[in-house]
Amino acid sequence: MKYISQISLIIILLISVSSVLCLSQSVIAADGGEGGTAKVRIEWTLGEFAISTLNTPNGLLTQGFHQPRLQITQLPHLATAASSLAAGNQLKVTLAPNPVSDLLNIKLEREEDMLIHVGLLDPAGRMLHLEKTLAPSGLQLDFSKYPSGLYFLQFRTQDGTPLETYKISKQ
Repeated sequence: MKYISQISLIIILLISVSSVLCLSQSVIAADGGEGGTAKVRIEWTLGEFAISTLNTPNGLLTQGFHQPRLQITQLPHLATAASSLAAGNQLKVTLAPNPVSDLLNIKLEREEDMLIHVGLLDPAGRMLHLEKTLAPSGLQLDFSKYPSGLYFLQFRTQDGTPLETYKISKQ
């Protein structure tokens, strides 16, 4: 009898440990799905009960189980052009999603209009794409034609002075 209770205890412990080790990201919801077009992708869950949103001057944080993978990495300035811009009139850049699979959404905010050169570079520093846009504005870059890897997105003034540089991961 003692032997059977010891084996039962061992089996219960093994089941408990194996269930803890097999944890993965999951959501308890009534329904969900994904879909989209070439330019828009939507993922959704219905009935998710553990969510909240915190909006601060430094950014927006949405908590819940259904979260996209976002990572925005700003590299240190290569020049002091941003500090030479008028105070309160600097370029504010918003990128999403990062890592990117096909389309990268770029939002440029600035109080006064300014011509911005947006360049996409590979790790060797070769220019893959160059686009001129007027800030404030929004644009999209198509990453579907590039292989997976690391890229740099650089924002420059019309005279070529660097403003911002971001690291972009392509899935």
